[in-house]
Amino acid sequence: MSSYGPPAVQPARKAPAVVVTAAVILVVLGVIGLLNAIVSLASLGSTVDRFRVLALRVGVSPQKIDDQVTQLRLQTILSAVIGLLIAIVLLVLAYFLVKGSNAARITTWVLCGIGALCACCGGAGLIFLKNLDRITVEGDQQAQEQVDLARAMADAVPGWQVGLGGTAAILQLLGYLAVAILLAMPVANAFFRKVTPMWQPPTT
Repeated sequence: MSSYGPPAVQPARKAPAVVVTAAVILVVLGVIGLLNAIVSLASLGSTVDRFRVLALRVGVSPQKIDDQVTQLRLQTILSAVIGLLIAIVLLVLAYFLVKGSNAARITTWVLCGIGALCACCGGAGLIFLKNLDRITVEGDQQAQEQVDLARAMADAVPGWQVGLGGTAAILQLLGYLAVAILLAMPVANAFFRKVTPMWQPPTT
C-alpha cells in the first residue's frame, strides 16, 4: 500500500550581503529620524522662549507670536509622532527584507523615493532659512511682518540643531539611495525571486 510523502517544502534561503546591508541601513535611517525628532522635542521650550524675544524685538504682534508658537508646537509633536511611525515601518521592512519578501522590497523602493524627496525638501528648507536675512518686502506691511516672523523663528533655532538637521537630511538622502540601489542588484533579484518548492517522491 502506497502513501504520499510529506508535502513539498521550500528550502530555507540565507539573505545575501547586499540585502542584509540594505536592512541595516533602513534600521539606521529609522534611528536617525527618531533621534532628530527627539532632539527637536527636547529643545522646543528654549526655542519658543528665544522666538518670543526675537519676534517682539522686530515688532511682531503678540497674537501672531502666540499663533506661531502653537503652530510650532503642533508641528514638532507631529514630526516626532511621524518619526516614530517611520522608524517602526523601517524596522518591519528590514525584518521582512531579510526574510525574502518581495512585497517588502517593493514597499521599500516606494518609501525610498518618498524619503529621498522629503530629505531634499528638508535641505531646501534649511537653505531658505539661511537666506531670510536677504528678503525684504517693500510697501506691504503684512508681508514684511510674515518675513520678520519667519526670520525670528529661524534665528531662534540653535545653530547646532540646524547643523544636525542638515546632516540628518544628507545622511537620509544617501541612505535611501543606497538601499534602493542595493535592492536592485542582481544578487538581490535572485534572492527575492520566488523559488519553486522542492518535490519529494512518495514513499511506499
